[in-house]
Amino acid sequence: MARAIREAVILAAGLGTRLLPLTEKRPKAMIPVGGRPLIDHLLSALKGSGIGRAIVVVGHEGGKISSFVGDGSRWGMKVEYAIQRNYSGTADALGVAGESLRDDRFLLVYGDLFVGSGSIRSVLEAWEASGGFAVVGAVEVSDRRDFGLLIADGDSLVDLIEKPAGPTPERALVNAGIFAFSSDILKLVSRTGPSERGELELTDSIKMAIGEGHEVKISRLDESDWMDLGRPWDVLEANRRALSKAGRRIEGEIERGAEVIGDVIVSKGTVVKSGSYVEGPAFLGEGAVVGPNSRIRPYTSIGEGVRVGNFCEVKNSVVQRGTKIPHLSYLGDSIVGEDCNFGAGTIVANLRLDSGTIRMRIKDRMVDTGLRKFGAVIGDGVKTGINVSIMPGVKIGGGALIGPGCVIYSDVEPGARIFCRQELIVKPPE
Repeated sequence: MARAIREAVILAAGLGTRLLPLTEKRPKAMIPVGGRPLIDHLLSALKGSGIGRAIVVVGHEGGKISSFVGDGSRWGMKVEYAIQRNYSGTADALGVAGESLRDDRFLLVYGDLFVGSGSIRSVLEAWEASGGFAVVGAVEVSDRRDFGLLIADGDSLVDLIEKPAGPTPERALVNAGIFAFSSDILKLVSRTGPSERGELELTDSIKMAIGEGHEVKISRLDESDWMDLGRPWDVLEANRRALSKAGRRIEGEIERGAEVIGDVIVSKGTVVKSGSYVEGPAFLGEGAVVGPNSRIRPYTSIGEGVRVGNFCEVKNSVVQRGTKIPHLSYLGDSIVGEDCNFGAGTIVANLRLDSGTIRMRIKDRMVDTGLRKFGAVIGDGVKTGINVSIMPGVKIGGGALIGPGCVIYSDVEPGARIFCRQELIVKPPE
């Protein structure tokens, strides 16, 4: 049997282009889920699995991760950092972390995962039982698009396919992004060359290991305890899962005439004003203000200092720090960045007129989300004038300004200025 693993590497350096505009000014690991950054959940899961030390590989906006996590003492862990200066792939990222490893075995976890301790323990237990070279977490999902795939024979891994462009093999499993390795993997990483995508891929290092006769096992994970946040709508599902387990805590003020129903967290300094109705599960961050006479519907996370004004409704959405939704607005099934300001009567729609599934542009192609209800993804610092309407599946880049009365049907570039020209027809009195 192999010795227990107590050390982990977290890969959190990527640009997160599929999650734009959410990742324009933050790494994927800092996207809020259930009122906490994604990396907060990941470190809690690692600590709950017996991991005492972590090396976080940072790159894009990495200072925001190190500022939040610090030395890891908040989680009862020791956290250190390695910088990936060139985004050359996952093998390169592991190579960057390799010099900081102390043990002859370690866990490796992708930093854009929302997982529980159960998934991590499953991989660790499989490692201890196998005594082999490596264990790769595997999961069965219904939609395998955009995932790396694993081909297994029983509990042995025989091949890996990195994000196939065509039809996927029928019995393939998804690479869950959780690995247990002997430090000997570092020798193979140093010999790994660029893939067809021009990156140094960890999956190629593992393929090399299999080809040279090393035993690589798989550990099958429960999909309900694992999520990859690869697409914007995944943020809403992860938020739903987090809030479902968050419970109820009231630290702020609930004015007379307001109702807070079910599992709702009302943080310190938050005020729910008279006439407002908050249905859990929901999270209201520190210093937020809701109402008067507004409605927060289930699976909504309201960030620190957010203002939801009178006669507004927010449903199944993530609204980040400092954003203002002052009055007479609707926000459905959407993700809104920091420090946005919605003019009165701003409506973010979440349902097509024909009730079809919502499509969204991811990088250079249109992708069917598979969702009947999905609103918009709005970057930091966006401002809308009065009576703006934003259609389902739209992405609005950070810093964009949208003038009064506009109807937004397509994506808006960061920093764009959008105005509508109104033609007035003036008739003389009869």
